[in-house]
Amino acid sequence: MIKEVEERSNGSIRVATGTLYRALRRLTSSGLVVPAGRRPSSDAEFERRRYYAITPLGKDVAAAEARRLAAQVEAARARALLSGAEGEGGIG
Repeated sequence: MIKEVEERSNGSIRVATGTLYRALRRLTSSGLVVPAGRRPSSDAEFERRRYYAITPLGKDVAAAEARRLAAQVEAARARALLSGAEGEGGIG
């Protein structure tokens, strides 16, 4: 997950291991994710990894957050802070 976050953010976001596991504990205790027992391989590299699955509630919460963020982007575009592609536009 840590590598995925770094890749998706082009290196601008770095997550410490402790931060990640605290977040996973919160997500688990909130019922948004559950530990998943399946592993892709019995390879020693994967032996210590923990796997999680998003719950139906977690999907609903993620969808609601995506809608909230989309509304924020629309508000920024309406104020000419964004105009189409990321980074375009100016401050109005």
